[in-house]
This record gives sequence, structure tokens and C-alpha cells, in this order.
Amino acid sequence: MYILCTQWVTLSVVFFLVNYQGSFLQVVTLGGLVLGALIVGLVVTLADELGRHLSYFTGRALVLAAAFLGLEGICAFLPGYQLEQSWRGWVFILGYAVFAICIGNILRKRRK
Repeated sequence: MYILCTQWVTLSVVFFLVNYQGSFLQVVTLGGLVLGALIVGLVVTLADELGRHLSYFTGRALVLAAAFLGLEGICAFLPGYQLEQSWRGWVFILGYAVFAICIGNILRKRRK
């Protein structure tokens, strides 16, 4: 449980900081950005935990899909979110998924 919470907070902070400095995701309020970061971090953390029980490539694809769908979901359901369809957004989503997988692996290895 501690590993999941640590991974969730780490991913949420990274999402917040990158989007606060970047310009590919436009948000109206700071509170909305915090809420969106928490939601995307939670979705990706749970997908990484579920993907651990699947085959290697299927689990990694699940994390990438969760990062993309989490970001698209907050753009659809939270008011004020607008995602630019540019290469920077796609690179961020890919890098975010890879970072989530790496953080999950590091935390699980430290537990053992």
C-alpha cells in the first residue's frame, strides 16, 4: 500500500510540474490542475499495478493506454481543460508512461 501511495504522489507531482511549465495542456485554474494531476496519477498507478500481473508488453501497453486515456478523460470531464494535439503532448504522454513504469519497478525492488 505504501508503494502505491508513493508512486501516486510522485506521478501526480511530476504531472503537475510538467504541465505547470509546459504549454500543451491549458487549464483555467490551479486547483483544476492539481485535481487533474491527482486523477491522472491515480489512473496510471492503478494501471501499473494491474499491468504487473499481465505479460510484459501487455502490461506496458496498459500503462501507456492509461496515461493517454487518463489525460483525455480529464479533458473531457473537467471544465477548462484543453489539450493541444501536438508532438509535445504525445512525447509527454509516452515519457510519463515510461517514467511510471520505472518508478514502479524501483519502488518494488526497494521493498524486497
